[in-house]
Amino acid sequence: MLSHLRDRQRGFVQSMKDHLVRLGPRHPATRLTLAALGRCHGVRVTVTADAIVLQRAAHQMRVAHRDAYLVPYLIGALDQFVATVQSKGDVLDFSRPGRHTVGGFTLLYPGIPEDESLADYTRHYTPQSGDLVFDVGAHAGLTAVQFAHLVGPTGRVIAFEPDPATLTYLRENVAAFPQITVAAVALDAATGTAAFNADGTMGAGLVAHSVYGHTGPPVAVPTLSFEEACHCYGVPAYAKLDIEGAEVEVIRTAQSFLAAHPIHLAFDSDHRRRDGQSTVALLEPLLRDAGYTVESARTAGQGMTWATPGGFTR
Repeated sequence: MLSHLRDRQRGFVQSMKDHLVRLGPRHPATRLTLAALGRCHGVRVTVTADAIVLQRAAHQMRVAHRDAYLVPYLIGALDQFVATVQSKGDVLDFSRPGRHTVGGFTLLYPGIPEDESLADYTRHYTPQSGDLVFDVGAHAGLTAVQFAHLVGPTGRVIAFEPDPATLTYLRENVAAFPQITVAAVALDAATGTAAFNADGTMGAGLVAHSVYGHTGPPVAVPTLSFEEACHCYGVPAYAKLDIEGAEVEVIRTAQSFLAAHPIHLAFDSDHRRRDGQSTVALLEPLLRDAGYTVESARTAGQGMTWATPGGFTR
């Protein structure tokens, strides 16, 4: 009974968030809600004409209006960003493109930088010299660059990123790494084309799978199934996937292939489908049915899932 009530409460909170996203950050209800949420965490949240501003003591972060749906997460992660992102000046200005240093690498980002999550992604397997790595959902290229350093000049990293708005930044950031190949495609259930929600945010994804799939203009992007991607680029030793909910269908259609081709896998599985189900709850049985050992956990506020064809080693 208590579990049922918690589920209903979570559902109500999420439906309210979805409604506010549709209203937009300038709507009075959204502004009041963000301000109230910020006060609960000691963060002042204000919506100005050109940005959403998060302030705690001397620390300030600015993000674009299009990133309003990420503000609840950013409120809780403000201290983490302050500790891990180096930018010019005292303000973390993510409201426009800029260069930021994360994890020791200075890259050009279209907005909010990627989290410094390499340690999380490599919790159960760290790519080795000479490995082939798939970085699926490469965004601006931070993890692709980090993986390139791990695999060295004899290895390869395939950086999959379909977002037309992000590809320019990705290509510039990885240009100095000959072992990185940019694949301007999305991984999906099947090879073909699909509508992509090009809203310009870090959470942009395929319309069919993203819960916020209509916050920007839909653009047609090429897609590959996981098996077809392996036929094109080779079977990787390791793959990281952060693809805004599409990971469920990618793995569902790749179960037989994954059973026959052992690959270490790491997912950002903290996504929600349109039917309200979490991707982690759907991923775990699919991976186990393919013969993988699976673990999920929250690290630094982020939901992660790891799968390996053998037992985990620490």
